[in-house]
Amino acid sequence: MIALPNTPQKVKIADLKPYPRQDALFRPPSPAEIQLMAADMEARGLEHPIEIMPDYRILCGHCRVRAAEHLGWTEIDAIVRQDLADAGEAEIEKHVILDNLLRRQLEPLQRARCAQRLRELHHGGNQLTDDAQDDVYVHTRDWIGQVLNISGRHVSRMLAVLDTPPAVQRAYDERRLSLELAAKIANRSPDVQAAIAEEIERGGDPKTVAIRFLRRRRLPNGPERLYSKIVTGLAKAATVFGGGFSEVEIVDVVDDPAGVLRQSIPLLEAMAEHVERRQGEQATALAERLGSVAALIDSTCETE
Repeated sequence: MIALPNTPQKVKIADLKPYPRQDALFRPPSPAEIQLMAADMEARGLEHPIEIMPDYRILCGHCRVRAAEHLGWTEIDAIVRQDLADAGEAEIEKHVILDNLLRRQLEPLQRARCAQRLRELHHGGNQLTDDAQDDVYVHTRDWIGQVLNISGRHVSRMLAVLDTPPAVQRAYDERRLSLELAAKIANRSPDVQAAIAEEIERGGDPKTVAIRFLRRRRLPNGPERLYSKIVTGLAKAATVFGGGFSEVEIVDVVDDPAGVLRQSIPLLEAMAEHVERRQGEQATALAERLGSVAALIDSTCETE
């Protein structure tokens, strides 16, 4: 096939082949969508040529081709993308995804999966250090946001939804759960996510279920961040005392702030015993303080 760059030419529809990953990336157009497209093409003609590879793989325009077949057309205008053939498969797939994202009204979950695939393609799947992965994530997230005209934070939330249970993803895809709530669920512990998903599967309203779980067991005045810092600090302090202490396992403070405090009690008591074995007034005073804090936390949790 020979054609000038970006110059449409007539191609036989019978020779065209769908893009191999089209069905994996996007749902096929519905009969109603094909009929609507066909009616528009019959009235106004093909306003935008499809894009194909030199081997006749369709890149952009699968619905237009189906509509043309519906109308009985045997040929269709196409632009041959030799430039993409030279760029490689990753750039081809990027182009296909971006065209669908910008042209089609995709379901929320499809958009999220497209964003995820773009992130994978953008850095080529190279093995990176943790720091490099963080840098690549931010760079790629912001790049996707610029392309789609949305914020990087919005992209992060879309990607986070893909880590939630299927019931939560379906609720988001059906627009019964907002992106913000779905992303907050993704940040909760696996047990909490599973509990939310189970209630949704039982028929619970996704929004109501999510809000109830996300607000559950908060202590007065919402001091969860402070509690988290306190317990994290205690865990780090334990390593200073030695004696085989391990860092305390921090649970999600929004899910269970009282649980965070309860976890600190054994650590405080163990640290107090360890310090008490040391000689000197300072060690004794510190042990007493640690024991008092543990008792205070214990009494506070019991009255919650």
